Amino acid sequence: MACALHCALLPFMLAFLPGLSIGLLGSSFFEAAFTVLASVVGVGSLAWGWRKHRRLDAWQRLIPGLGLLWVGAFLPWAHDHMIIHALTMASGGGLIAAAHWRNLRLTRNHRAD
Repeated sequence: MACALHCALLPFMLAFLPGLSIGLLGSSFFEAAFTVLASVVGVGSLAWGWRKHRRLDAWQRLIPGLGLLWVGAFLPWAHDHMIIHALTMASGGGLIAAAHWRNLRLTRNHRAD
């Protein structure tokens, strides 16, 4: 039943997705909330992994990534400039993703030892 609903509703959701991005996903409130959520999840995830592997490699990616994300989301000179905003948010998100990947690799390798 869930599969049937998923298959039936997915095309409609994809059709309405661009409209959602103009309203909710494009708002400053959503961007600020997402930045704070990404920070909490990133720090929590890396702290959990650090308890197992005790390596700082992932933190060296997460901290600059969060810094770029916060600059792009909260500083008016960066947020209001389209190119600077796009560069800070994209590079910050990429560094956060790299930190999560590194943390995952360190945690998995620690379990193998």
